Amino acid sequence: MGLQTISAVPARSILTTLGMAIGIAAVLAVITLGEAGRAQVDSEMRRLGIDRVWITAAEGSALRNDDAQLLSERLATQTAAQIYLPAVVRSETNEKKTTVAGISKAYMEMTGIDVVEGRNLFPNEWTRGSRSVLIGKELAEVLKTAPGEWISIGGKTFEVVGVTASSNGFSQVDAAASVMIPAEILLNSSGQYVHEIILDVPTDRTAVQTAQLAQQTLAAWKGRSAETMTMDVQIQAAESVLDTFVKVLGWVALICVLVGGIGIMNILLVSIRERKREIGIMKSMGAGKAEICSMFLCEALIYAVSGGIAGIVLGILLIFFAGKSIGVTTTVRAVDCMLVFLAGQAVGLVFGVAPAAAAARLKPVDALRQE
Repeated sequence: MGLQTISAVPARSILTTLGMAIGIAAVLAVITLGEAGRAQVDSEMRRLGIDRVWITAAEGSALRNDDAQLLSERLATQTAAQIYLPAVVRSETNEKKTTVAGISKAYMEMTGIDVVEGRNLFPNEWTRGSRSVLIGKELAEVLKTAPGEWISIGGKTFEVVGVTASSNGFSQVDAAASVMIPAEILLNSSGQYVHEIILDVPTDRTAVQTAQLAQQTLAAWKGRSAETMTMDVQIQAAESVLDTFVKVLGWVALICVLVGGIGIMNILLVSIRERKREIGIMKSMGAGKAEICSMFLCEALIYAVSGGIAGIVLGILLIFFAGKSIGVTTTVRAVDCMLVFLAGQAVGLVFGVAPAAAAARLKPVDALRQE
């Protein structure tokens, strides 16, 4: 009877089902895209260096190259130091005021600096402090230079052997807009002072613990004060923003489901008004309140089931296109679909109770009086 009643008004039934389907789809999309967003943030943070500690000198203090060696020995971890100076770099056709960074191969690996054109420095070029250099991609475009050509830095000539780009921005020097040379060249002229030291975080310690130990070690052994930076604060901030965003979308999706439930209630109330005579005849022939109530609850459940199935399909399509659009990898879990579907059935039944109860309370005489 419920199916016959619903199919008698197809347009109205489709719109009611669609209202519930949109709410179900919205909830499923928020859950799935929220999880995908968290995974994306976690992956991005790890790529940027969740297992790194950046150390710089505190105000009134300075770091030396042997501080990196001390930290490596005392903390049993890999370290790399960097020194940088402003300079005017000239090619055959152009010149640019930029930064010259003295780095090591370990520093490149730890900060995600990649050679995108040409080659990296050979091992002996790193240790001997040769005249071979790497140049950032953006700077190479400005200077119109390429691997194999020569540039001038501070009156000295260097051969460009590779063009670099960085996969993260957690360094004091932009690898795409700088010249990178072996640290030995700049250390000799700077008195072994460095601007930044990076530490790998050992597996048995957290980044915060490693940062604290590094500060304590430098203070105890060298009498130096240093400032440290880890990704913990950035991770917590990113997760907090994402959680807030997902919660807001979750409330919006919940409102959509409630609107769908209200649509079911509305259509059932209209149906009761249109079918008063039918209800009166059923009650006069012996149908009790339970039978009348069950009939309308069954109709509410049919709307909820059909809306739930349509909502799951619509949600999967929405997740697919939204994931492609924002560039996240999404995975629709069966357990999420089941939970959202059951929640939709619960909403449909809850909103169907009031109309069903109203229909069950109709008196046969009042119902039969309706023409």
